Amino acid sequence: MAVTATLTADQRRLLARMDHYQITDQPHPRWCGLQAYARDLARAICHAAGGADWTAQARAPFWPSPLVDQHTQTAVTVDRRLLVVLTQTNPAGAGPERWTITVNGRPIPHRPLPGEVPHQIEPVPRSLWRHLRGIPVDPCDRFLCQAPATVATWGASTCPPHTA
Repeated sequence: MAVTATLTADQRRLLARMDHYQITDQPHPRWCGLQAYARDLARAICHAAGGADWTAQARAPFWPSPLVDQHTQTAVTVDRRLLVVLTQTNPAGAGPERWTITVNGRPIPHRPLPGEVPHQIEPVPRSLWRHLRGIPVDPCDRFLCQAPATVATWGASTCPPHTA
């Protein structure tokens, strides 16, 4: 954390620079892994939402660095009515990565099954499917906390106040 305090405003702005990608159903020969992942995720989200059409965008840090908080996002619009955003947050320093899903700007519970990684293609649409059908998900993993588990990390799902 001491290193982040020594960054100038220009250095922080440079490290906050993002690459933006328009995702289409047809792959492009110069696509990076994020673009192929975003396309597969968009298809799965559209299917889980019962949609017929989707558009997607992805953004990622231009210069990944542990010196500042960084976010990678995939935004999928289904049938021009449902906006689903998967955000991966890498906190400055050595904090664990966190994944959240929002639907039309509101966080939804995200709980991968044991052995799954929070950003795999299968758990994200499953969380959306459960949310759209009103299927309850186990609450926060912290003892006695009954708040919705909207933040997934490696092996745990917690509410925002218990995300460390």
